[in-house]
Amino acid sequence: MTEHDTHDTIRADRACIACGFNLFGQPITREDHYNLLITRCPECGQAAALQSYPTMSHWVNRFRAILSALWIALTLGILALTVLINTGITQGACENASQELATTIAADHQAWLEMSQQNTSTTTPSAPNLPNFVTRSFSRWSIVTPEWRELHLDETIANAGGLNASIDPEYLILLIPAVILSAIFGVFWSLALLNAARWKAAALCIAIAATTLAFTLTFNHVGAGTQMAQSIAKSHLTPIVAPRVVLIQAITMVLAVYIARPLARLYVCAALPPRSRTALSFLWTADKKPLPKSGRGR
Repeated sequence: MTEHDTHDTIRADRACIACGFNLFGQPITREDHYNLLITRCPECGQAAALQSYPTMSHWVNRFRAILSALWIALTLGILALTVLINTGITQGACENASQELATTIAADHQAWLEMSQQNTSTTTPSAPNLPNFVTRSFSRWSIVTPEWRELHLDETIANAGGLNASIDPEYLILLIPAVILSAIFGVFWSLALLNAARWKAAALCIAIAATTLAFTLTFNHVGAGTQMAQSIAKSHLTPIVAPRVVLIQAITMVLAVYIARPLARLYVCAALPPRSRTALSFLWTADKKPLPKSGRGR
């Protein structure tokens, strides 16, 4: 069987069906007996036939443009969803962290109101006591007057041991879904941005975390007017709690970005034979890695 050189080469990634070697750049020859265009694998000598396809109509390019637009819209939607979900988890963590301080603020405010009422009715007021109806379940949602905030809020926070000592550890529960969802988002962006280097996907995750922090700090700012005890406590603790939660989210997403592609390649090698890996060769070529040979997966 003789072959004649066509002076052309393979110009795209094509895996050898026998050993998985990437045939990019290999010379194309014409086999005399069947008059077929083929190329030979330099590793194992396997002949790979080349197929010719008919010219595509203009509708193919239109469908390609539509699919590209849909993909861009999908990624933008998931980008917004990533920020919203991370912001929601961070908001929930700040809410949980401020429960104990909110209850303390509401209790001190209620005691101050009781003392004020006693001062208006007698010249020798007794020491204020916390009313029975002020409970931990509902007192943190009571309204706090601006006068009490101006006169006694700082003192109440100091008596509670400061802001760090007032953080309710219940917020740590939300770190579990924060880590799980952040890992999922990191894997998605690592695989969705295959044409980009992984550091660019990691930079996107850091930008998502920064946006999440900015939204959380903005949403929890309260003015000087009348507010609920929960809102006041949350506005004071959010600058402390939110950066911790967002930092964990950012670290998890970045780690997932760098781990996702190697794990995907390892799984493909373990689950598929070399001949079936060709359709997923982009997992290797995206990071400029050679396709794995038969019997070797990495």
